[in-house]
Amino acid sequence: MQSLTALTIVAQASLLIFIVGSLYRLAKWLRGSSGSSHSSPLGFGGWLKVLFNAALDLALMRKVFRSNVALGFVVWLMHMTALALIIGHTRAFGLWSAESLSGWMKWLMLELVPTTLGWLLFILILALLLRRLRNPISRRLFTFSDGLLYALLLLGVLCGNLMRALPASHEPFTWQVLPGLTLSLEHTPNLTAFTLHVLILSALLAYLPFSPLIHIASGVISSILHYKWRAESFKRGG
Repeated sequence: MQSLTALTIVAQASLLIFIVGSLYRLAKWLRGSSGSSHSSPLGFGGWLKVLFNAALDLALMRKVFRSNVALGFVVWLMHMTALALIIGHTRAFGLWSAESLSGWMKWLMLELVPTTLGWLLFILILALLLRRLRNPISRRLFTFSDGLLYALLLLGVLCGNLMRALPASHEPFTWQVLPGLTLSLEHTPNLTAFTLHVLILSALLAYLPFSPLIHIASGVISSILHYKWRAESFKRGG
């Protein structure tokens, strides 16, 4: 289909921009940190502890919880919901199969749970946006980049939810995104919702290295450097 061909070009272009943008941000960060002071080698055990603590910060959102427990829970739940949906999406690319599921369990795992998580993610993102806009200080700090990011997230999730609410047909659907990477669905989704979903997520992917969401990567790096500094300080003090 001609529309899918154009969609493929858009998706591939966004992936290229994402890769180039990520490399640019990484190179910029490395140039900024090149003047760091000399540090003592930690060894395998020290690095293991550093990475373990950084992983806990990422998985449990410990920094957000320390500042605000309620906000921390909402942010943690939003990230876990997004992660669950991303893992669910990988089934369409053949990374896992639901062949062992049958009956009500298949309906639960492939229909009810993804639909519920999709709308939950939409509500959580909207709640975080409204919270920022209601707070006078956060509202003054709200930038065009923030607005664009929230718009792409909300519209992308909404179109994904509408793909389930507005099915087009029961025929199988395939789309080759890249050579060797094909999306395969048991049913053809609503093509308008699908096209908008892909276009918006492609725009989000291309924007990601330049958006406020870069804090995901920078936050992990900051945690690693923080625990590395603590381990080195403890080692020098010991």
